[in-house]
Amino acid sequence: MARTASQWSQAPSLAPEDYVDNRIYTDSALFSEEQQRIFRKVWLFACHESEISEAYSYRTMVRAGTPIFLIRGTDGAVRSFVNVCPHRGATLLRAHRGTAPFIQCMFHQWTFDSYGACTGITRPSGYVQAGLHTGQCGLREVRTESRLGLLFVSFDDEAIPLKEFLGSALDAFEPALTQNSLELIHFNRSNVGANWKHYQETNLDLYHEQMHFASRRTSMKSAAYHQRRWRLFDNAHGMLEPLTVDYGRYGNWESRHRNVLKGLEPDQFFVVSLFPNLTLIARSTILRIDTTIPVAPNRSVVEWRGLGDALDDEVTRESRIRQYHQFWGPFGRNLPEDINAIESVERSVRNGSSSYSLMARHESLLANDDIMMRRFYSEWGRLMRRQSNRPFSDG
Repeated sequence: MARTASQWSQAPSLAPEDYVDNRIYTDSALFSEEQQRIFRKVWLFACHESEISEAYSYRTMVRAGTPIFLIRGTDGAVRSFVNVCPHRGATLLRAHRGTAPFIQCMFHQWTFDSYGACTGITRPSGYVQAGLHTGQCGLREVRTESRLGLLFVSFDDEAIPLKEFLGSALDAFEPALTQNSLELIHFNRSNVGANWKHYQETNLDLYHEQMHFASRRTSMKSAAYHQRRWRLFDNAHGMLEPLTVDYGRYGNWESRHRNVLKGLEPDQFFVVSLFPNLTLIARSTILRIDTTIPVAPNRSVVEWRGLGDALDDEVTRESRIRQYHQFWGPFGRNLPEDINAIESVERSVRNGSSSYSLMARHESLLANDDIMMRRFYSEWGRLMRRQSNRPFSDG
C-alpha cells in the first residue's frame, strides 16, 4: 500500500540498527566530525610498498583531509609526513609520485631530507635574532606501519598498533600478498558525486549484486553463491568467504585457471572489508584494493589499485590487465554501475526525497545479510558518539 506524506517521513518501525537516518550522508557538521573522530583516529591505507620501492621514491595523497607524502629513506624504511612546509605552509611535493633525494619548498627554497629533518634555511642569518634554526623546523611526521606489503598511516600518535587494529582480518589474503612478487599494475581514480559511505556500502552490501549484469551471469549462477558466510572480526572488519565463479558464462570471457596468483585458487573470488574505507578483493589472477576518500559531504574520490606479479612476461601481464578491466576498470562492467547507483541515492537523500535507508536483511551471516553494514554503523556510532538512526537530538 502506498504511503501518505506523514507516513513516508516517519522513522521505520524497526530495530535501531536496521536503518539509518539519511542526514548522516548530507550534514556538513557530521562530515567534519567524521574527519576528526574517525579518519584522524584510525589506521588508513596509503598505498602498496611497490609504489615506493626505491630509496627516495615518494607518493603523495590526501588522507583525513590532510595532504601527506610517503617516502622511502636510505635505510629502507618508509616514513610519512604532512606535505606542507613548516615555514609558511606551501605544498612541498607536488607530483603524485616521483623521486626526491632532497625536498625543496618552491616558495622560499627551504630544504628537507627523507627523514623529515630541515636541512637548509635560505639566508639563515635573518633568523638569528628570533632564535630560529633548522633543528626546530622539521616536518610533521605521521605514524606509518606496514602489513603484508600494505602501507598504513595514522594521524593519532596514541593509536593502537596496526597489527592490533587489523587483528586476523587479513589472514586470508596473507598467502597471496606474501608468496607473489606483487607490484601495482593498474591505478585509476574517480571523482564520485556521493558521500564516501555510499561507496563503501557497495563493498559491504552483497545484496546489491542483483544490479550487476556481469555478476548475474557469472557469480550468481553458482549454487554456492547465496550460501557463503561473512566472517566477522574486531573493529568492524569482515570477510566474505570464497566462491568459485564460472567466468565463461559471460560471453567470450575466459576462465581464470591460468596465471593464478600463488595463494589463490582457480576461478576464486572473495572480499575483505576493513573499517572505515578499505576493501581488498581477490579474483584468482588479480588483486584489487579500493580506497574511499572523503572530500565533502556529497563528494568522494575512490582509488582502485590492481596488483599483479612483477615476474610476469608480457603476454601474462596483458591477460591480467584484461581480466582486471572486465569487472573493475574505468570501462568495466561493475564500477560504472556502482557509481551510477550511489550518485542516484545521493541525489535523493540530498534533496530530502528519502529520509531513511534500510539495512534490515537478517540471513544468519549468509552473503546477502546486511550484517556488515550494521557493524559498520555500530562502529561509526561508537567513534562519532551518535546513533546512526538518530544522529541528532531531534531524530
